[in-house]
Amino acid sequence: MSNFKIKIDTKKIEKNLNKQLEKIVYEQQKELILKNKIEKSDNEMTILPQKEEELLQIMLNKYDGNEEMNVNGNIEDLPKNMRFGLKDIFNTLKLYNYIAEWNFYIGGEWFVVLNQEGIDYFEKKGMRPELFEELADNEKKLLKEIIDTETNGGNISELLANKVDSDEKDILRSVIGSLRKNGLLNVSWASNIVYNASLTNPGRTYFEREEKYLKRMESNKSNIYNFGDISVDGGNFIAGDVVNSVLKVDRHITQIEKEIEEKADDNDKESLKAILEDAKEIMENIKNNGVIEKRKGFFKKLTEHANKYGWFYAEIVNLIGTAVLTKIGG
Repeated sequence: MSNFKIKIDTKKIEKNLNKQLEKIVYEQQKELILKNKIEKSDNEMTILPQKEEELLQIMLNKYDGNEEMNVNGNIEDLPKNMRFGLKDIFNTLKLYNYIAEWNFYIGGEWFVVLNQEGIDYFEKKGMRPELFEELADNEKKLLKEIIDTETNGGNISELLANKVDSDEKDILRSVIGSLRKNGLLNVSWASNIVYNASLTNPGRTYFEREEKYLKRMESNKSNIYNFGDISVDGGNFIAGDVVNSVLKVDRHITQIEKEIEEKADDNDKESLKAILEDAKEIMENIKNNGVIEKRKGFFKKLTEHANKYGWFYAEIVNLIGTAVLTKIGG
């Protein structure tokens, strides 16, 4: 009887298992990212980590506008600190749907198919309202000067090249880099000299949009601190001349409790109910002069929910106003 031997290639099995594991991890990451995108509002966007963002910028600089959205490059196009872990960087861009496909060939050549989300990434980033608070003063100052130069028919590239050349502290490079990174400015460098700079649409309209943003914030602030006939003064609620409130307080409370059950997220219901209980205590202790004594943390807790549950904020303020009227009128 002959011996029958089976040779098992453990290295090959290990390699196949690692591939399967990578695939499972990738799919799980993709599922989590998609879930996160669905939960975000339409105005929010995912900001990429530094290396992923830098690689995307390199791709966009090499993209010639072809309909297939194809980009070819070489590893020599990439910074040395990016070349290790390049596979993970490409995969992250694909996970977030900024590129459709990628491939890396022996010899250092790489190939990418962009998605429209990737092409629009920096422009969309430049439209974020957060920039109105995040952009530093020296960045805003330079952006204003660039806009004025373009408006007056000047040469932006020449302006920036002269500024960088005369910048002994070497600060302007990082300021220009920030404007570029935030989608407000396109700029190319040759031998550390600016040779091709242009404003993006978000950059060109930045201050116009900032003005509208500040007006909207001021309006929202006014709505929070002076809602209808109830205003806030020195930490106390003061009732104004409310003349058309005829709602019964008990009925109003019942309605709010019903709306909390129907409209609020499960993990927020208890917080809203607690605020309602505080409001009821405040109403029970209204002074005859129409002033509602401050309750510790009440107003802060109420306004914390104003953005997500505007209806709740309005109902509580209206409820207190009704109680003030009832107390004064009685």
